[in-house]
Amino acid sequence: MLENIQNAIELENELAWFRYVLEERIRIYFNPDSTETVIEVPMPSIDNGTWYGRFIDRYNFSPPERLVLMLALAPEIKPQLLDIFFTRNKLFDRGFTEFGGIQGQRHGGFIPTVQTALFILAGEEIEPYLSCSRFFEHAHPFSRDGILELDSTKDNEPFTSVPLRLSRDTFSLITRGRNSEPEYSENFPAKKLETLMDWEDLVLPKQIMDELSELIVWMKHGEAIRHDWNLEKRIRPGYTALFYGPPGTGKTLSATLLGKQAQRAVYRIDLSQLVSSPVICALTLMMPLYGDSSPSSTSLCRKRKSV
Repeated sequence: MLENIQNAIELENELAWFRYVLEERIRIYFNPDSTETVIEVPMPSIDNGTWYGRFIDRYNFSPPERLVLMLALAPEIKPQLLDIFFTRNKLFDRGFTEFGGIQGQRHGGFIPTVQTALFILAGEEIEPYLSCSRFFEHAHPFSRDGILELDSTKDNEPFTSVPLRLSRDTFSLITRGRNSEPEYSENFPAKKLETLMDWEDLVLPKQIMDELSELIVWMKHGEAIRHDWNLEKRIRPGYTALFYGPPGTGKTLSATLLGKQAQRAVYRIDLSQLVSSPVICALTLMMPLYGDSSPSSTSLCRKRKSV
């Protein structure tokens, strides 16, 4: 409970900072006599002990990148912060094009786009506008790690018209400290496996227990081994293991306890929905399981021998 309160305070401070920056950008924009181009608002310090703080520290995000995150978060928890963008251009009796944004079908508030982010960060200045555009390239963590859901543009519209949304996992990580868990449905044919048993309750031959222990070591320290020891070029991310044997020999329980030991979710895939589906459809069905997963949260899956 205390951790939840501390994280909420952290997000409240970050959103307050975002609001001040937004107000300054609007003030400068609507003041034609102003010579200001750079917004100077003191940035709040980050508590690395909070969920949000750990997320920012992990990526070492800069102030502009943090502002982009807050812009994407605002519609989720404080949509009123963006109501200023509903200001109409009296000359043309419509919204300001430079504000970007779209209107949702159900959401009554303002939904920001890439253009909205670039306006806040750069105003009408071309150089910072182009510099900040790199935040939305595929190589940037926002896109590369699925932090933001940047849908492709439609009908050859400008890329800046793409809506700015946090992914489910990102929202869950910075507000609850854990990855989101998809629920079983026709669009997600996998169920989460859980058990009340602990690792000490698992009884298997010593050789198999030793091999499972190696798996645990890799799940806990694999990323550190790859990055800290500079082995990214030689060791691929992830770990694939095949559990085989007749029913009742502990395959499912072993996989479930492995996930419990490493604090990762374990899912049993319903292959009956995948085997009967075309390959493309099957891959689409499994995207919620793999698409939002980072190296530290990749789910474990069990495949039946009927494949």
